Formats: sequence, structure tokens, C-alpha cells
Amino acid sequence: MSRRGTTVTYFPDTDLGDNKFAFFKKVASFHPINHTLNALDWNITQQPGNFAMALFTFLYVDIIDCTATLYSMARFSGVVDPETGDFPRSTLAYCTDAFCISFGALLGTSPVTACKFYTIHTLYTY
Repeated sequence: MSRRGTTVTYFPDTDLGDNKFAFFKKVASFHPINHTLNALDWNITQQPGNFAMALFTFLYVDIIDCTATLYSMARFSGVVDPETGDFPRSTLAYCTDAFCISFGALLGTSPVTACKFYTIHTLYTY
């Protein structure tokens, strides 16, 4: 049995296998939450153009993602008013999505798209 606890491995007990394993540990490693929790750097004086471009890109992508997902799910479930184009409790759905995305950003995660499906499900099934 190898040092890694198995006889079947991509990283054999050789110098080449040790080098591959060392590189793999750099690529696929676990980072405790203390490295991502509220790890925001608000010093934008060095590259304000890049900050503005990133901010508007994320806002644009997230607004399109949120609007398209919520509206398409509401339309699919048949609750969109054909005259106004609105759906019941849309404000609550959009605010819940905004809260989840903001809270997730503080925790260092990507936007919480799955929350939208849960919000639609919760608003229209109970």
C-alpha cells in the first residue's frame, strides 16, 4: 500500500508521483472560512477603472440573471398577469434575492441563484 493510503492512485510513490501530488494540493486545496469571510478590500485608489468595470459587470450580470430567472419561473408557473406583466409578491421575491446575494457576498460565495427557485417555490406553494 502506498503512503497515500491506496494502491490505486494517479500519484505513485515515485519522485514524479510526489511532484504531481504536490502540484495537485496547490490546485485543489481546502481554505477555511476565515480566509473568505468578509474578506473585502475597499481600497480602490490603485485601480479605480478596474473596480468600476467589475462592479458594473457584476451588477449587469446579476440583474439580468435575477430578472430572467424570477420572471421565467413565474411565467412558467402561470402567475404572471397578462395585462401588467407583473407577478404577485414580485417585490418580496426580488428583495429576497438581493438579500441572499448580498449576504452570500459577505461570506465570500458567488451569487446564490438557487435561492431564487426556493423563493418562487415558497411564495406560490404555501
